[in-house]
Amino acid sequence: MTNGGNAGPASPTDSGQTYERFQKRQVLPLRVPDGRASAPRLHRHHQQASGHRGTTTPARTTRESYSQVIAEESREQQRKTVQLAADEFLKDYRAKHRSATFAEYALGHVSKRLGSSLVVEITPKVVKRYQAYRLNEKASPKTINDEVQLLLRLCGEQGALIRATLRRDKALKLPLPPSPGRPYSALEKARMLEEAQKLRTPQMHATLAVDLNTGLRDKELREIRWEQVDLIDKKALTWASRKPRAARDA
Repeated sequence: MTNGGNAGPASPTDSGQTYERFQKRQVLPLRVPDGRASAPRLHRHHQQASGHRGTTTPARTTRESYSQVIAEESREQQRKTVQLAADEFLKDYRAKHRSATFAEYALGHVSKRLGSSLVVEITPKVVKRYQAYRLNEKASPKTINDEVQLLLRLCGEQGALIRATLRRDKALKLPLPPSPGRPYSALEKARMLEEAQKLRTPQMHATLAVDLNTGLRDKELREIRWEQVDLIDKKALTWASRKPRAARDA
């Protein structure tokens, strides 16, 4: 201690004592019941380091093999064109579905426009340009939306990121026009039957009544025969080319 009350520099003796105390904390002798000292107990981190040094566990080997497979698939994906990805997708699609007409038609337009491009080159901007290109070809918004969905499926995980970006920008799907289909109200049906009653052709009223009460299509209505009409159970039966369709209540 100095006259000012401040501790002076540590002496070599103090440093040696500190090092001795540090060694005592790191290596501790174990006492057995008969009083003899066993082998020194190493600190925990020394045991862990020495226990795992130079060893390879099966889990670690599995993780490394899986990482190699993922890396190889990623490299193959980077070298794959949209046309090649579409061909592979259609091969799998035909094996899982009875008809592949929808996928073949949609991916036919995708391949025509983007077939030579690499899958990794597909970005949200590319998808937006494709939407504009198909709109200029007078394709319907629903058709374009179906084609874009299949295109994003070809891109794998990259397609999921593109889908999220387009959804955030509200550009994933083109807006669809309102559906023109609407069932007739009871008042509208009554007015049509009333006007048909005034026509010179007497069959028009009967034809319209059958149509409004059965929902038959125009061709079915023109080709229906008496043997297809069940007046007892009030049902009109229609036949396709080979097998009968479901009966329609009159």
